[in-house]
Amino acid sequence: MWYHAGMDSVTMLRATRESAGLSQRELARRAGTSQAAVSCYERGTVSPSVRTLARLLAACREGRTKPESGQSAARIRPVLGRFPMTAREWECRPYFMWSSNTSWREVADALQGSNLPRRRAMLATVLDEAKWDDIWRLVSPALIASELDALRIRRKSTWRFFLEHAASAS
Repeated sequence: MWYHAGMDSVTMLRATRESAGLSQRELARRAGTSQAAVSCYERGTVSPSVRTLARLLAACREGRTKPESGQSAARIRPVLGRFPMTAREWECRPYFMWSSNTSWREVADALQGSNLPRRRAMLATVLDEAKWDDIWRLVSPALIASELDALRIRRKSTWRFFLEHAASAS
């Protein structure tokens, strides 16, 4: 199963696990987590971090390097919605900005602003620290693709993988 930037984490994880023929219990064993955690991710009651999602997907792909014949790439779509819900929430500090006094509004403004160093620093923080669903609420695959080479992030190869397959499946 191949996927690209845009599919929500629930759909991507379940589809990849089922395509690999794994039970939740087997995926949990391979990824070093619990079956209950995998179940929560697949039901959407908990959103995994990018690092956790990458680990789970890698556990599904063990030994697989290309799609099976006849399989097309699954589409990963951005999760859209009201985010945050109220004007007051926009002024709160996001969970992934624990080391600074930055509000949701300031994060969004930095990601859309013309100050290149600030935009790149904020994008790196979002890609490294935010949960999958929150990333797609804040940034687009196009923004990630345009800035990826200039970013200092932990999971650059994971993001490159997502973007490469997004382009090939479009």
